[in-house]
Amino acid sequence: MIKIVVKNIISQIIGLEDSHILKKIDESLSYFVQGANFTGAFKHGFWDAKNKTWKRWDGMQHLFKNGAKFHTGLLNRVKKILDSGKIEYIVEDRRTIVEYGKKIKTQNIEQREYQKRVVDASLKNKGGIVKSATGSGKSVMIAEIIANTNVKTMIYVIGIDLLYQMKETFERMLDTKVGIIGDGVADIQKINVCTVWTAANALDGKYDPLDDEESSKEENFDIRLKDKIINAIKESNMAIFDECQMLATKTLQSINLASKSASIKYGLSGTPWRDDGADLLLEAVCGETIIEVTASELIHDGWLVTPKIKFIDVPEYNGDLSEQYHSIYKSYIVENEVRNNIIIRAATKLVEKNRKVLILVKNIKHGEILLDSLRNKFEVYFVKGDVDSSERNRIRKDFGEGKIQIIIATVIYDQGIDLPVLDSMILAGSGKSSGRALQRLGRVIRPYPGKKDAIVVDFIDHAKYLREHTAKRIEIYRRESAFDISIPIRSEKKPQISKNVKKIKKFRHQKLGTW
Repeated sequence: MIKIVVKNIISQIIGLEDSHILKKIDESLSYFVQGANFTGAFKHGFWDAKNKTWKRWDGMQHLFKNGAKFHTGLLNRVKKILDSGKIEYIVEDRRTIVEYGKKIKTQNIEQREYQKRVVDASLKNKGGIVKSATGSGKSVMIAEIIANTNVKTMIYVIGIDLLYQMKETFERMLDTKVGIIGDGVADIQKINVCTVWTAANALDGKYDPLDDEESSKEENFDIRLKDKIINAIKESNMAIFDECQMLATKTLQSINLASKSASIKYGLSGTPWRDDGADLLLEAVCGETIIEVTASELIHDGWLVTPKIKFIDVPEYNGDLSEQYHSIYKSYIVENEVRNNIIIRAATKLVEKNRKVLILVKNIKHGEILLDSLRNKFEVYFVKGDVDSSERNRIRKDFGEGKIQIIIATVIYDQGIDLPVLDSMILAGSGKSSGRALQRLGRVIRPYPGKKDAIVVDFIDHAKYLREHTAKRIEIYRRESAFDISIPIRSEKKPQISKNVKKIKKFRHQKLGTW
C-alpha cells in the first residue's frame, strides 16, 4: 500500500513506483524559472561532476525531490493526482498536534460579514492562503484567528512600521500582551509580531531583498538575542505571513524551514501571486487559496472608496538613452526635468483641491529632487529608510492633522502603512510589479469620514522597458471592475510604441477630467 507521510514542513510518498504518475506529480509540482532561458545551463548544458555526465537544465524548479519528497502545502495537489490515477494510498499525519487554548477575549472589533467568512474558512481549513484586498481589514481577521486558536504564534511582517503598528493594533483588539521581535528588540510572548529581516538575520545572518523594487530595510540587530529569536521561531505552533507573495523569496523560505513546530500556516495578501511565475512556492508553504475577497466587492459594498486612476502621457525623452535599464531609469524617470515638472504640477493641483497627497518614488535621489522643488510651496516630508519609527509615527500624525500637506516616500510606504486620511497618490516611480501596483492603490482607497473617492496619478512612459511596465500596471488595474481608469489620447503618431501599449490605447481613450 502506498503511504503519504505528512509532516509540518516536508512530506513524503513511500512505495509509489508508477513512472507515469510520478511524472505527473513532478510536472504539477514544478514551475519555469523566470530568465532561465538566458542561462548557459539552459542553452548549452553543464557538467555534473558528481555523476560525471553532461546535463542540460530544463529551466524548471522542481519541488518534487528524489521522486518522493515535497512541501506539505502541496499535499492536495499530490492527492488529486493519485486520485485521478485511481491509486490507493493511506495518509499518515505526523504533523504537530496543537491543542487550542482558551479563547482570547476580543475588544474594539466589529466584524464585517466578509471578515467572518474569511475567519470561518481559515479555522475550518487550519491553514491556507487568504486573498483579501488591501484595505479589507486583514488585522481584524488575523486577530480573530489568533483569538480562536490561542496557540504560540508568530506573525511575520516586512518592515519596522508594520512591526509596531500590528503590535499596537493586536493589543487593542485582544485581551493579551503581544510581543515584538525586530528593530533590536526581542520581547517574546505567546503571540508575537516579527520582522522578516530580523528573523532572517537570526537564522543565518543573510537577508535577500523581497523583490527587485525593495529598498534597504536594515534594522537594529542585537546578536545577543539570536538564540532567543531562533527558539521563538522554532517553537511557534502557528505562523502567519502578512504579504504572503514574498514567500517565494529565500528569506521567507528559510523562515518556513526553521518553523519546525508550526503545523498551522496562513498567508494573507491582496496580491498572492508572483510576476516571476513562482506562485507554487506560496502554496508550498501555506497550502491552497481558501477564500478570496476582491477590492471591487468591497468598493461596491461601500467598504472602500473608488480609485480614480488618471494616466498622464509623458513626452518622449529629448536625448539619447542607453540600452541598460538602470541608465534609462535614471535619465527618463529620476532626472527627467519634464516628467518631474509634470509630477510637481499634479501635486500642486491636488493640494490646491485640499487633497492629502502621497508621492511614491523608488529612488532616493528622485525623492530628493522632488522634495527640493516642492518644499518652497508646501509642508513636505520625505520618508525613507533612515527615518526611525518614532519619527515616522510623528509624520503620520502631522499628516493626518494637516500640518504636512505632502509626503514623499520610497517603497517602504508601498505595503501595510495605514493612512486612511490619504486621498491622493502620485506614482512617480513607475515600476513593473503587478502586485506592487495594487498594493500601492491600497494605501489610498481606505475609507475615512468625508472621503468620497481617491485620486491616483500614474504615467504612460515612452522608453524601452518602461512602456511594458506601464502596460502591465494598466492590465492589473483592469482586473478590478470598480476601478475608474482614464487614459489620454496621444495626438501624434508613435510607431515605436510597443504592442502592449497599443492595447492600452484600444482599451479606453479619455481625456483627463477635473480632479
